[in-house]
Amino acid sequence: MIQHREFIASLSTAERRDFTQQSDQPGLLRLGILVLLIVLCSITITSRNTLWIPAIFLQGLLLMSLFHLLHECIHLTAFKTQSINKLVAAVCGFILFLPPTWFRYFHQAHHRYTQIPHKDPELASPKPDNLLQWVSHVAGWRIVYDQTKLYAKAIIQPANDDFIPARAKHRTHNEILLMGYCYFAVFLICLLAGISQIFWLWLLPLVLGQPFLRLYLLAEHADCPQDPNMFINTRTVMTNPILRWLTWNMPYHTEHHVFPTVPFHRLPQLHTKLESYLQNTSKGYVNFNRDFLATVKASPL
Repeated sequence: MIQHREFIASLSTAERRDFTQQSDQPGLLRLGILVLLIVLCSITITSRNTLWIPAIFLQGLLLMSLFHLLHECIHLTAFKTQSINKLVAAVCGFILFLPPTWFRYFHQAHHRYTQIPHKDPELASPKPDNLLQWVSHVAGWRIVYDQTKLYAKAIIQPANDDFIPARAKHRTHNEILLMGYCYFAVFLICLLAGISQIFWLWLLPLVLGQPFLRLYLLAEHADCPQDPNMFINTRTVMTNPILRWLTWNMPYHTEHHVFPTVPFHRLPQLHTKLESYLQNTSKGYVNFNRDFLATVKASPL
């Protein structure tokens, strides 16, 4: 069994340079289309025409796509221009209630210690092991609780998560506080002014989009061995082009973990290069969740 480090070492200098070549154009093009779709959905929802209810669900999917864009931006690979990465990360983080600096360090620790107990922060929230837990997970209740707790804690004490380096705790804490104050101001102004669009265009779609994101994220590492080899501890999902577009090619997740500095638009080429080494794959998210539920359905509620 080849180790992911051995695979990286086997690549020539030219191959590494080719895979990690960054560009602004693919990210800006995809972002432009995404923003246009969000605007069109927003117009449809506001107009209350016959398609406004389906448009709310589509808006949820589009807003969930911002999570994957945020993920790429904190890797500094969505765009070649780093100031664009930081700006887009800040906007996406605000829309998703996810502080980008906090998430950056959380995600760095996840990459460094993937599937290693007590070190990978993603393992702090256990995967569902019965049907009720799966429903709760897919609904996104836990993430709402965790993010609310994150902002509430920031009011009382500085950011103290183990994965945040000491030099960044003050900056991370200030960012969380600033975002919390901004949310309070926005919601208060909308409440006093009687502005309801914030609910229909932002908050409700976020809630409705959570199940799609949770079903996707569950497939990344659930039921994968707790092994340091990225070819073993991460799953690639073979899905359709539309989902790959919405998720910024992150279904190629083993590929991403093996070589995290590869931009999203180069992951299909990397997939072709290492496809024969993949150990955990699934033919679509429906198939994965069906198989996953088959392992928990006998568990007591």
